[in-house]
Amino acid sequence: MSTPTKTTSSKDVKLRILSILSKVRSRLTLTHLRPLPQFLGLTPTTCLSPTAYVLPSSAMTLRLNVMTNMSYFLTNYLMIGGLNAVIISLSHPIMMFWCIAVALLWYCHRLTVNYPLPPFLSPHLTPFRRTLLLLVVSLYVFIWYCLMPLLAVAGVTAFVVVGHAAGRNSADIKAVISHDKDTKGGKDDKGMIDV
Repeated sequence: MSTPTKTTSSKDVKLRILSILSKVRSRLTLTHLRPLPQFLGLTPTTCLSPTAYVLPSSAMTLRLNVMTNMSYFLTNYLMIGGLNAVIISLSHPIMMFWCIAVALLWYCHRLTVNYPLPPFLSPHLTPFRRTLLLLVVSLYVFIWYCLMPLLAVAGVTAFVVVGHAAGRNSADIKAVISHDKDTKGGKDDKGMIDV
């Protein structure tokens, strides 16, 4: 009897994850990109608002800040991650060279799979062996050249995003949302994801 409950709960979890992903996907548009002064918590005089950043007093406040800000600034955080990836990629030209070289090798392999190779290569480099060789080369390039920059992108982005989400005051965000709601004539367009 415990197995159906486990299956049901895994289906519920899967449905919940798919629901959240569809909401996130619908929110990742440029129309949900928040203006920089609002994202940074600046006042109209371009000074930092005294209520924009507050150290969370409890774990519950921290969780509320993170959930509210992750939902409200999702597109901004994605832009930060994308810009971070571009900057770190440009600072690793050898990685870029090897990634382009591997992509070109895969492209050439895809073109030549259906065509015969020259006779001196044909018995040795079958399509299966070429695919296996390219997989090994791709794995080597990923581990040797791409892994550290990828970890740097993930680490720096996580640090910046979680730091901003934890420190940005959720009450300040809710005040902005209610002000936007009042100025739009009562429309409830808060642009947030219910998690």
